[in-house]
Amino acid sequence: MNPEADGPHGPPPYPFSSNGSRPDPRCREWQRVSPVARVRTNTGDHAWLVTGYEAARHVLTDDRLSHSLTTHPDVPKLDVPPIPATVANSMKRLEDSGLFAEFMRAISPSRCDWIRPCMAQLADELLRDMSAVDPPADLLKEYLYPLPHFVACRQFGFPPVKDARYLRWSQVALSMSVHSPRQLEDNWNEYRAHVLHLIEAAVSGDRRQDTAGSVVERLTTANDALPRDDRLEPAELADVMGGLFMASHMTTVSVLALSLATLLSTPGAWEQVSRTPEVPSAALEELLRHALWIHDALPRIATEDMEMAGVRIRAGDLVLTCVDAANRDPRVFTGPDTLDLTRSPNPHLAFGLGTNHCPGSAVARTVVRGTLTPLLLRFPRLRLAVEPAEISWRPDEQLRMPETLPVRW
Repeated sequence: MNPEADGPHGPPPYPFSSNGSRPDPRCREWQRVSPVARVRTNTGDHAWLVTGYEAARHVLTDDRLSHSLTTHPDVPKLDVPPIPATVANSMKRLEDSGLFAEFMRAISPSRCDWIRPCMAQLADELLRDMSAVDPPADLLKEYLYPLPHFVACRQFGFPPVKDARYLRWSQVALSMSVHSPRQLEDNWNEYRAHVLHLIEAAVSGDRRQDTAGSVVERLTTANDALPRDDRLEPAELADVMGGLFMASHMTTVSVLALSLATLLSTPGAWEQVSRTPEVPSAALEELLRHALWIHDALPRIATEDMEMAGVRIRAGDLVLTCVDAANRDPRVFTGPDTLDLTRSPNPHLAFGLGTNHCPGSAVARTVVRGTLTPLLLRFPRLRLAVEPAEISWRPDEQLRMPETLPVRW
């Protein structure tokens, strides 16, 4: 197979599949013969898809491959941009404004200790309510959406209230070329206005004690201390915080939903992780590796000509890293499609690498473990209420997500 050769109808369309229970067989074949190959995106643009582990590491550590340039109007795109450029480049915007250090303090590992007690209390309340109804129950709706949402609210300094609009805003903002530009713009404008209101409320006198040390409190205080010309405008600050809030919530939901679907679909896996007081670290890392949660890919734009895995990439080309495939590369992981809850070492790329490592990974691990452990303790005989093959997957979102996750206990 020549990775630079197109088929009779041009490069194949990507993403290949929304199914979160198994990788598309084309990824495994391409890993073997051409770990960097041409595809056609949802916008009709051509791109290079990276499926091999070593090539993925290259992309994540090579400064010549830029994330910030993916929002430039004149470069090939993966999708119609569903969010403003300031949101897609939130981390760079924080770095450029000098606010990145304050954001990192707000999500530091020490803040995880503060998160755990409120997580445990809320998890107990949600699971108690779920156990009071006759099964089956939708685990996604009753537990996996609300718990990470409430944790993100606490972390950011927003009031933790149930609001169905968050899910609607997130599903549109994380969609893949299924909404018109006007719908996307209206959706984000509505969400931004809501976040602006939350920021204003969070820094008001009557809520300052509740939001001390939160993302909102730290970023607004640091932003106000900047010289006037360097400050982010209120709308910019809302874009950045709204994007970070949405990402922290929905990414965790996706990982949890896929982890639960995998555990409950794998014979003996639920019982195995139930034997200890909390989810073991090795099991947690394996769930992160095994979960096929990034539906599309991580986009980068090449800033100069280069060669990768024997393929010539030119300046301006779009390079897509399929982390899910890289985490199943048989050259690195023995039995890559097998869930091995004792796997060690486990050098997965679920949270990126180097300067492209997710800054919220410590909090994400805390939330995943803090969500799974109470569930294991309360429902040691939890099981799917449908056959694994009957789980329906949302077809048009950047993060893989089941429509529902029905369970019995």
